[in-house]
Amino acid sequence: MKWPCRKGLRRGLKLTPSDVDQAQLRMGIRVEKEHTTSPRMACRIALDHLAEHKRYYTRLRKARL
Repeated sequence: MKWPCRKGLRRGLKLTPSDVDQAQLRMGIRVEKEHTTSPRMACRIALDHLAEHKRYYTRLRKARL
């Protein structure tokens, strides 16, 4: 799959989309699109969160946030 970004922002700067779980990244982009209209920015934010924890979006969903 072609992702709208090549790397994350601060914490995710060294991550690329191929470094993370693809399902987590898809879920992350979907969640982050609630905050931005830019698919590229949503992808970069998601990579940042996935740099914090590899299952960030699963944990977020389980917490119902």
